[in-house]
Amino acid sequence: MLKIMLTALSGMLLCGCFATHPLVRQAASADELNRLLAKIDHAANPAKCAPHTVRMRWTGKMSAMNVNVIMENAARFRSKQFVSRAAVSGMPVVVELYDGKNAYNIVRGVQSKKLSGKQLAQQRAAAAGADPAIGFADRYENIRLDSRKVLLDKQECFRIVASPKGEPELPPQELFFDCKTFLLRQERSVIATDMGEIPCVTDFLRYRTVKGLPLPEKLRVRQLAMSIEVELTSVELDQELPDRMFDCEAIENEAD
Repeated sequence: MLKIMLTALSGMLLCGCFATHPLVRQAASADELNRLLAKIDHAANPAKCAPHTVRMRWTGKMSAMNVNVIMENAARFRSKQFVSRAAVSGMPVVVELYDGKNAYNIVRGVQSKKLSGKQLAQQRAAAAGADPAIGFADRYENIRLDSRKVLLDKQECFRIVASPKGEPELPPQELFFDCKTFLLRQERSVIATDMGEIPCVTDFLRYRTVKGLPLPEKLRVRQLAMSIEVELTSVELDQELPDRMFDCEAIENEAD
């Protein structure tokens, strides 16, 4: 549920051109991978919840500049619509929208741009994979499990390399899952922006269970020399979301 929110932040952090192609030098067997994916799916949605909508709000700080950050995102899972707003003190609000077909980047008072290429693909992949009722193997393809476990902050984790399903333009991602809880601990990806491809590391520091769903409660997003740390302040599941939230023209008028 967080990927489009993270792309909204990418334009605010220190940027540069970078690309990675993570490898698995010694892959685990297919049986080991399938057993782990079953545990990951159960940990991510133990009650088999299938919400129709979500709306979340986060607050926190951007490092170095020591300024406040407010992020909001909302999604309609069945229609694969997603909108995210990111506001940093002293900077224009950035809105990322995927309306089920097209993707837009709206910088309040600066620009409104229809996205294409990799930027469209990553928004489409984020919206398609946001539904918590969808399992890991339905979100990713070319999934490889590293036979060796790794340590993250002294905690042992499984390392998986996988590509967003149906999006050959996008590079593979590295995902690290806690060996005890099987919840996602860290994601390493590359985000396409107007300024180039930016490496992004997202740390999932703490979870909160809401109506049977474990949701990330505390996040740290790192891009090169900058980082943002935020905490979940509110979440609503299965609430009616108005059409104007996912309409580009309505958002542009709102931004004015």
